[in-house]
Amino acid sequence: MVLPAARQLLKPALAALLLALPQLAGAGEMFTVPVDKEFTDIEQKWNNGRVTYRGKWTVILAKDGTIAVCGAGARLDAQTAPAVAKWLHSIAVKVNGKTVLKDMSFFTEVSSTAPLEKAKATCKSSGVKPPKGKVEIFMTSPPMSARL
Repeated sequence: MVLPAARQLLKPALAALLLALPQLAGAGEMFTVPVDKEFTDIEQKWNNGRVTYRGKWTVILAKDGTIAVCGAGARLDAQTAPAVAKWLHSIAVKVNGKTVLKDMSFFTEVSSTAPLEKAKATCKSSGVKPPKGKVEIFMTSPPMSARL
C-alpha cells in the first residue's frame, strides 16, 4: 500500500486567527489546550481506503509570539502502529512555504473510542514568529509505503 502525499491547507479563517489568538507558552515549550472547533481534521488514509489514524490539529501563538502547532489523535489499528509512528515523524508544518516545525509525534494520543472533540491537544512552540501579511499554513508529509 502507498500513502499519497498529504497536503492540507488550513481554513483561511484559522490562518487569520493566528495573529489574534492568546499567547500561551515560550519557544520550544510544550503545553496542552482543549480541542475546539478551530482544529482541523487529519487522517492517515491508504490508497485502499483504510484509515489508520484520525486526529485534529491547529496552529496558535505561543506566549512569546511564536507559532505553535497543536494536535491530538488516535491510532485505529495496532497492526499499522509502526507505519503511523513513521508517518507522524515525517509530518512538517509550513507557513508561507517555510517549514516551521517537523515531527508531529508529540501529538496527544487518544483512545480510538474516545471523542477527539473532548481531548486535550499537546502543543509545541516552533520558535518562529508569524510573518506579516497573508499567511498560508500547510501540513505536509512525503509519500510513503509500508509492508503490512
